[in-house]
Amino acid sequence: ISPGAYSLGPIFHTYQLQEGVKLFVYDPLQKRVKGAFTSGNNKSSGILPVGHVPGQELVVEMQVPLDLAHYGELELESVSHAFLELSHQAYQYDCGPGEFGCAQECEIDVNCFEGDDWWMVKPSVVRLFINKSSISEYCTGVLINNTAYDGTPYVLTAEHCIGIESHAENTVYQFNYESAECFGEDGPLNMSIAGSDLLSVGDSIDFSLVQLSLDPPPSYGVVYAGWDRSDFQTTPVTAIHHPWGDVKKITFDFEIPAPPAQPGDVPYADLEDYHYFSYWWIREWDMGSTEGGSSGGPLFNAGKRVIGVLSGGRARCGDSIDYDPDTDRVIYSNVFNYDDYYARFGMAWDYEKEKGNELAQWLDPLGSNVGTLGSYNPTSVQAPQAPEEKRYQVYPNPATGSFSIVSKLH
Repeated sequence: ISPGAYSLGPIFHTYQLQEGVKLFVYDPLQKRVKGAFTSGNNKSSGILPVGHVPGQELVVEMQVPLDLAHYGELELESVSHAFLELSHQAYQYDCGPGEFGCAQECEIDVNCFEGDDWWMVKPSVVRLFINKSSISEYCTGVLINNTAYDGTPYVLTAEHCIGIESHAENTVYQFNYESAECFGEDGPLNMSIAGSDLLSVGDSIDFSLVQLSLDPPPSYGVVYAGWDRSDFQTTPVTAIHHPWGDVKKITFDFEIPAPPAQPGDVPYADLEDYHYFSYWWIREWDMGSTEGGSSGGPLFNAGKRVIGVLSGGRARCGDSIDYDPDTDRVIYSNVFNYDDYYARFGMAWDYEKEKGNELAQWLDPLGSNVGTLGSYNPTSVQAPQAPEEKRYQVYPNPATGSFSIVSKLH
């Protein structure tokens, strides 16, 4: 119990459970249950960050089979206490980060009609809960493909989110945290992986690459996003992210991005540690926005390939100014919704190769030197075989986005 906490996040050290032992963490009313954590969560680091459970009280339960002499090793190292700081009021939030419904009002749920064309790639976007030495924070990352198409669980995010090995070890990766319907209810929190290894990181370019401690199970339905490392982009861009740690949102810029031309094009003080020319510059979002928690989230081109990850910027929602009855949407002013900066994937590709910090060694294990790569869905490696007694109609055909398959009897 930690009085006054909005939520509590336990971190276990010396986590080494015997096979058959199950560990659960939940609130006293069991409205939010995390687990079972088992021997499958054992890692060489011995660290298991569980993520936050709402409320000021949580229960840790271990179930040990009767015929097992000893459960293994387990130590509760610390518990992080989430509280609402006064500075949050300036952002006009009335609840803490990571709580459902706390993103700004102009943010668009990924399962609204605006995100219909992005159903294939949205499972690649992951919410990160990072336990650092003095603070805990939310970011976003993307599960990313490599040229071997082997499903190695690489996650790309920002260096300012995960910059050192201890950050990677103490991060919880939450998959499919999204409302099932447009502006619907809270999303599921039962699909997560705790811990990772830091592989590549930039200091002058805001990126990091980690490998998850476990492969996402098939039940998670994940997708490994493709990428494009071109220096020039020719299409509008889309961001998918977890603003303020909320459910997954989608944001659009209808213009073509380009790198800043001079240092003055990146006036945001927190970005001074990174090369100004390493960014894609989003001059203004047309629909949706970004905010704290969106950092590390992927920027996609129209080909639905990752071209960068969010470093930071000034963008935020403006006031509501009108209503569109055709789309049943409130219209928000874009006067504040400008200047976001994404670390370019192509810049990170061969960054500090002599020091082993480049992405290429991990994402191009075949040494193919390709400039673009498609996505990978591990649950659909083989094409399904149609039963002989059925016929199938596909429409529209050809299609560039969603399409339907209908079966008919002979």
